[in-house]
Amino acid sequence: MDAFHAKVIAAATGSTVTALTMTPFDVVKTRLQTQPVQPKAASCVRNMSSMARPLAADVVCVWDHGIFRTERVNGFADAVRHVWRVEGLRGLWKGAGTSLVIGVPASTSYILTYDHLLQNVLPPLIPQEPLVPLVAGILARSAITSMFSPLELVRTNLQSTPLSPHRPNTLRSVLTSVRTLVQERAQTEGVSALFAGIGPRIAKIAPACGIMIACFEGIGKLLRET
Repeated sequence: MDAFHAKVIAAATGSTVTALTMTPFDVVKTRLQTQPVQPKAASCVRNMSSMARPLAADVVCVWDHGIFRTERVNGFADAVRHVWRVEGLRGLWKGAGTSLVIGVPASTSYILTYDHLLQNVLPPLIPQEPLVPLVAGILARSAITSMFSPLELVRTNLQSTPLSPHRPNTLRSVLTSVRTLVQERAQTEGVSALFAGIGPRIAKIAPACGIMIACFEGIGKLLRET
């Protein structure tokens, strides 16, 4: 097997395992929120802004017989138990199909973009070899985050909606839901709404990804030479 196909398979496999194992945590993170004691005054879908001020009571949103309601919880583990008790095991893996459809291509594209920048594009432009992985990681993550930002918004939306016979967990249903939600949001709020929060997201993720991959490459090279 040539190196390119090996990288594609490795990246896709890693992305698949990550999506399947981390979806329950992502679902609870999406549902978990802090809001005032009067839950009726607030929406179940919270604003995920990191600048939001801390509020009083910890609650999690759960779907109970078609009704979206809040339950008071004591921390993340308790929130997991509440979602499991009300919605069952399927509730914790709500949006797993969407995570696979979106996350696997995104992660695979990132690895291939990073590798291309690292091996072919940046070495002639950056004489300082240790900086090449850092810049490649930042540029690759920025590009892929921008490309897949609308789909990430859709994934969060789907994870906060109920399971129903009208929205079965099939690949066709997932693809239809993604297409419908993207079209609806673009029509009602404009195309720019699909990229809401892209600046802060890149500012947070891209440097962290660059630092991580630079450390990985640097330490790996150091260990190989010893």
